[in-house]
Amino acid sequence: MINETILVRQYLNGENINPNCLYRICFLLAKWYKEQGIEDKLQVRTNIFEWANKYGVYLPLYLNACIDNAFSDERRLTENITVRVSEEDVTEIKRRFDNKKTRKVALAILCYAKTFANSKGEFRISQVSFADWVHIDPANVGRRHFRELIDYGYMTRIDNGSAKHNFWNKDVKTKMNKYKISVPIRNVGEYVLDDNNIDKLYEEIFAN
Repeated sequence: MINETILVRQYLNGENINPNCLYRICFLLAKWYKEQGIEDKLQVRTNIFEWANKYGVYLPLYLNACIDNAFSDERRLTENITVRVSEEDVTEIKRRFDNKKTRKVALAILCYAKTFANSKGEFRISQVSFADWVHIDPANVGRRHFRELIDYGYMTRIDNGSAKHNFWNKDVKTKMNKYKISVPIRNVGEYVLDDNNIDKLYEEIFAN
């Protein structure tokens, strides 16, 4: 979720395609095609449908709106990002949380904020995509783990999903909530997130 270029390459190879994360997947694919020099939105749409047909992916979203949003986003896909975690970062997590999954969620939020937060520590994140990254049920991420992070002063919620995405299948819902991390996010430390592998980083830090 940190190195977006790795994700795109996985999606293009038919790997890690979560049906609950299709808006974000298509958004990243559209940005990738644009960065490859394809400025024709119709060609991008065609490419995405060809990809979907190749891997049997059903697209219940308004794809044109997704492509428009991707083209209007000036931020480039993240690539070769090095996210570091320090002992001070670990201490902030340990002194607040005991539950293993909550600690992993806090660690993942820290890495995400170090990559995507603005100068105020604010960032938007898809709860569903985040849950897919940390391998925890999306409902538990929001109702339990995010709530615990908020209750114990690790982050605060700024708004409740003002950036919503449209699907013609009304059974599919997605939104980007805005949060502010409440701990320092200096990108220093001896631990390094390797290829988006948050489970490996968690085990390295908290196994003992």
